[in-house]
Amino acid sequence: KAQKKKKDMSDEKDLGFFGLGSDLFSVCILMFLYVLQGVPLGLSSSIPILIQQKVSGYSQQAAFSIVSYPFSCKLLWAPLVDCIYSERLGRRKSWLVPLQYCIGGAMLYIPSVIGDALGENGGEINIGVLAGWFCFLTFLAATQDIAVDGWCLTMLSTRNIGWASTCNTVGQTVGYFFGYLGFLALESPMFCNLFRSEELDVGCVTMESYLRFWGVVFVLTTTFCCDICEGERCGLF
Repeated sequence: KAQKKKKDMSDEKDLGFFGLGSDLFSVCILMFLYVLQGVPLGLSSSIPILIQQKVSGYSQQAAFSIVSYPFSCKLLWAPLVDCIYSERLGRRKSWLVPLQYCIGGAMLYIPSVIGDALGENGGEINIGVLAGWFCFLTFLAATQDIAVDGWCLTMLSTRNIGWASTCNTVGQTVGYFFGYLGFLALESPMFCNLFRSEELDVGCVTMESYLRFWGVVFVLTTTFCCDICEGERCGLF
């Protein structure tokens, strides 16, 4: 409490950019974490569109909707995230770092199975595999959301605490855009041909390559945050 009060007094003397004072760097980290959080949610929403291109019914899309349940039910395990942590690693680091590495690892592995699951090799769509993996990604993103929300309350100064909801709303929306509309646009041959000198029958990316890209982003940025967010430098741990 004494450290936070001292930080608030320092901010009052130097409000800086947008009146954030010394919280500017922390808000940027917050925003970025929420952007990452929105990417797997957006990718999950793009799967029904890909399924609809291959089948005429809606039963498989209805079955895939189970992937949204973990985010709706995160309140059930939120107390565990706040109460269980390693004293050596810290309250936030105990959850954020393993979760983001798990999301990155899952995004790097899923491309090895998603092609067959989507029926791209002549087989049938395996909705169980798709729903299982993306439900797992949503569960990890929901748990990350709990940890980041808790971090907001203890990291930002009292005067800037309202920025927590702004970071959540804007960050998740931008991340969702990258995972949903961004992917569908780059995967569409029709859209990509608008910017090509010659028309091709494939888009700029595939689901496999897009997942790998974001998997690498998750791993690298988590490592980067571990290096720069220590102690009071950004209030993460």
